[in-house]
Amino acid sequence: MKLFRTLLFLVVSSSLSAQCPVVAPVPNNACYNQVITNDAWCCNTAWDQLCQDDYNACIATSCPVIAPVPNDACYNQVITNDAWCCNNAWDQICQNQYDNCNNCPVLAPVPNDSCYYVVINDDPWCCNNSWDLLCQDEYDNCMNTTAPVSASDCDDAVSICTDATFAVSPNGFGNVDELCTGCISNPNTNPSSGNIGCLNSGELNSTWMVVNVQAGGTLEFTFGDNVGTNCYDWAMWPYDANTCDGIFNNTLPPVSCNWNGDCESFTGISNTPPGNALNFEPALNVNANEQYIVCLSNFSSATTNVPLNFNGTANIDCIALPVNLISFSGESKEKYNQINWVTGAEVNNDYFDVERSTDGYNFNKIGTVDGAGNSIEATEYKFLDYDQRIGTTYYRLRQYDFDGKFKLHEKIISISHNDNKPKLVKVVNTLGQEVSSDSKGIRIEIYSDGSTVKRMGK
Repeated sequence: MKLFRTLLFLVVSSSLSAQCPVVAPVPNNACYNQVITNDAWCCNTAWDQLCQDDYNACIATSCPVIAPVPNDACYNQVITNDAWCCNNAWDQICQNQYDNCNNCPVLAPVPNDSCYYVVINDDPWCCNNSWDLLCQDEYDNCMNTTAPVSASDCDDAVSICTDATFAVSPNGFGNVDELCTGCISNPNTNPSSGNIGCLNSGELNSTWMVVNVQAGGTLEFTFGDNVGTNCYDWAMWPYDANTCDGIFNNTLPPVSCNWNGDCESFTGISNTPPGNALNFEPALNVNANEQYIVCLSNFSSATTNVPLNFNGTANIDCIALPVNLISFSGESKEKYNQINWVTGAEVNNDYFDVERSTDGYNFNKIGTVDGAGNSIEATEYKFLDYDQRIGTTYYRLRQYDFDGKFKLHEKIISISHNDNKPKLVKVVNTLGQEVSSDSKGIRIEIYSDGSTVKRMGK
């Protein structure tokens, strides 16, 4: 087995290194492959001191997991706060923590968890300046309280940025009973499935929370664990500044809800229900920067902790993406290639670099398009590439913030262009004899599309 794994590693290493024209003065091992994967410069241009530093940092680490990110301060924060990312696998949760660290320049000596988000959202100083004693006190207070704190009214809903745990108890409906029953805001007919309905007992022992979508995809979540006999019912509505009034005034219908068909302490939304199908609704397709408010009803009047865990492809986070790229496409015109893209929301967007490649791997900048700065509206962009090539050309976008930070968007588009103009096949004289193209006298030029042209002279 050891021999097989060694041979397999050598084959993979050889395959990666074969793609790199740069000969690096280091062994061709896992750390070398991490460097050339994370920094194409070290593969395609030169093995400079930055490449060597990345390699040395990787060699020095005690983490057996090779992460697809640079070995920098944020990487070290993630593996320090979350040992899973060091010892088991670099999964999406690890990547989210890394991305969030990059969005918040201050490196906090605490886990990247729900209380961390409570602090940096309530006190931007802790994100942008320094993690001082006040930031730490706020974090400790959050951790010492059941975090996040359960809310009983819509207006006091807890902001959800990641997986969380709620303490539920027989807390009634709070200060305001927002829900009618069998009505628009809380119907008896389920809007998303054949399940019996929504919160058929009204606002019973309620906990309100706002789910923040950073990147779109399928939204899936679970409340509770698949053990026990408690009934947890819930309803979910799109959220904005008018949502609570809409629910209270019975004008806002839910997008999904579940009245447990079987009390098993486990419910949520999923295309593949992990528990009783009667307790789960279909996943929702959501977009970046959308918010949804959920009312969780503790029907069983239990006093316990209820974990909330997110699945699916949507990213749940409270830090907005700098640029939400909705679409990216291109088309071949008569004299140029046209590249189009649309953004949904922009934060501090300075400009885009348009990059081109003939092989889909090696890209070069060919132009710049100014960004909209800060915007919540859809913005359309266009770039014309007049250096049109025959065959397939690849394009991608690199977006820069005002502070110089950039994001390379993963999507690559290809545009194929064929030269359909008829080409000169041969030149003959009036007797049908082939002659040179510079012969004098009457000549007939024959083209690839079958057309002919009679010319005099050269």
